[in-house]
Amino acid sequence: MFDRFPEVCRNFGVPADVRSLLLLQKAIDERLIYTLGDLYTFFKGVLVKDPTHLGPYSQAFYYYFIGIDIQPGERLSDAVSRSRAFQDWLADFVKGDKLR
Repeated sequence: MFDRFPEVCRNFGVPADVRSLLLLQKAIDERLIYTLGDLYTFFKGVLVKDPTHLGPYSQAFYYYFIGIDIQPGERLSDAVSRSRAFQDWLADFVKGDKLR
């Protein structure tokens, strides 16, 4: 599960290895992860040891889990607006399928 995430983090300049996946499995086994937000917070705590890595970590997370590619200098809201995930959600919302 999520086996490519450490590689994606490294591509964004965040030190990561497979040990983070082992810790994730423990957290899941202990029922500590329920939402995507929980997953974001968990990996942030495990991977971000230097404050300068917080931005690149967020970019890696959004890219890997939601398919949002944040360009240098771009606001997150702009990146979200042009993402496929947002466009799919918007299409469902407009059709009337407001709750998933």
